Amino acid sequence: MVICPCLLVAGCSTPRSAKVPLTAQTHFGKLAPPASVGRYQLQPGQVAIPPALRHRVLPVYPPSLVHAGAEPVTVIVRVAIDREGNVTGIQPVIMDKSGVDHARFVAAVRNAVSQWRFYPYRVQTHEPDGVVSQAPMPVTLRYAFEFTVDHGKPAVQSRRK
Repeated sequence: MVICPCLLVAGCSTPRSAKVPLTAQTHFGKLAPPASVGRYQLQPGQVAIPPALRHRVLPVYPPSLVHAGAEPVTVIVRVAIDREGNVTGIQPVIMDKSGVDHARFVAAVRNAVSQWRFYPYRVQTHEPDGVVSQAPMPVTLRYAFEFTVDHGKPAVQSRRK
C-alpha cells in the first residue's frame, strides 16, 4: 500500500515587480508583501523542506515607552521570504492596540525583521528513476512579537505562529 500525503504550504505567487501602495499600515512600502498569496500543493514524490532562520535580529523595545506598569503589546506580522531566503515583505496582520505608540512597536518589528535571513523553503522531488531535485520557493510565514516590561526592564520575545 502506498500512502501519498499532501501538504499545503502558504507561498507567495506574485511577480517581484508588483507595486504595493504606500499606506499608513505599510509605511515601509518596499517591504510590504505581495498582494496575492497562493498555496503550493505537493505532488506525489514531493517533500516540503520548511525555511529555517539563519540570521535573526530581535526588535528593540522603544526606549521612550519603557515605564513601570506598561501593558504587554503583541505585534503579529506576515513575513514574505523569496527563493534566496531574503525577507521581501513585512505586514502586520493582527494588532492588539492602535495608535501612535503601537505604530512604534510595529516599526521596531519591521526594522528587525527586515534584517532576517532564512535558508529558503524548498520542494524536494523524488523521481521514479531515483533522481532527487530541490527547488527553492518563496513562502510567507507568521511571527508574533511580545513586548513586555518586567521590573522596569524591557523584553521582547518572538515565536512563529
